[in-house]
Amino acid sequence: MNKKIVWVGVLSLSVCAAVASATSIDVSAANPNGWTWATQQGSWSTVPVAEFIGVNDSFYPSPNGKGSFHMQTGYSDSSQTVMQRVYLGTNNHSGASVRDVTSFTVTTLLRNRDYENAGLPPLVEVRTTSGTTGQDRLFVAFPKNGAADVVPGQWQTWDLMDPDQVVWKLINTSSGNYQGDWAWLTTRYGTAENPARFQAPGDWTGVAGGDWYDNNITNTSISVKIGAGNSTGLGTDNHFPGSWWQEASSINGYVSNLTIGINGVEYSYNFVPEPATLSFLALGGLALLRRRR
Repeated sequence: MNKKIVWVGVLSLSVCAAVASATSIDVSAANPNGWTWATQQGSWSTVPVAEFIGVNDSFYPSPNGKGSFHMQTGYSDSSQTVMQRVYLGTNNHSGASVRDVTSFTVTTLLRNRDYENAGLPPLVEVRTTSGTTGQDRLFVAFPKNGAADVVPGQWQTWDLMDPDQVVWKLINTSSGNYQGDWAWLTTRYGTAENPARFQAPGDWTGVAGGDWYDNNITNTSISVKIGAGNSTGLGTDNHFPGSWWQEASSINGYVSNLTIGINGVEYSYNFVPEPATLSFLALGGLALLRRRR
């Protein structure tokens, strides 16, 4: 009997330790908690959308039970000098080694594309050092099979470290070693003694519009984004899968959560509406309960 009690106690302590290692952080316009967002208007007349919304405002209830961040670009075509894009990013983990990342997920929804549903949801972009130098490196995570893996109108959680779910691509390189899984990314640059790290804030914004990827309009090392700089010079160095418009043109998407673990400590970021909106939702729930009684 004593042995059973001891084992249950150890199990309970382990569960408590696991729970204690996860930090849930709400991100809103009023309380960004280290996140920032920005849009690029581009040459099209429509205005890109970047907004925190309620749990049911995405038409498909947000799985975090609170809300999400809505990102939407208008139509773009290959003749436009500057196209639309939306970024949501953070530097909360700048300086951390990519080799110390123990978990990395994002939950997104592609509601639709305006004229065809073969599109990509908001994508995760990371900027790192080169390990032994501070040179900036840019990686973007794509669904492994491109748009074929995306289910429009359905929330999907992408394990960014799972080689069966995503492929990371090194952008703007002529090297043939430009893609792989997270394990590949962690060793692509640097050494065990001098690993690649999430880049500290730098001047990544460049000229207006920029090229396909180079410009990060939030100047952040971990970002969720849709859209592009421009459609000119889309050579093989960019390595995006499928047609460029699947990633940039008329994308109506949402992100509800991004979770990253560093050395086993998880930071789970939930994108939520303003506190007043949450209070309104809570009052609505109470009113519903009263009616049911």
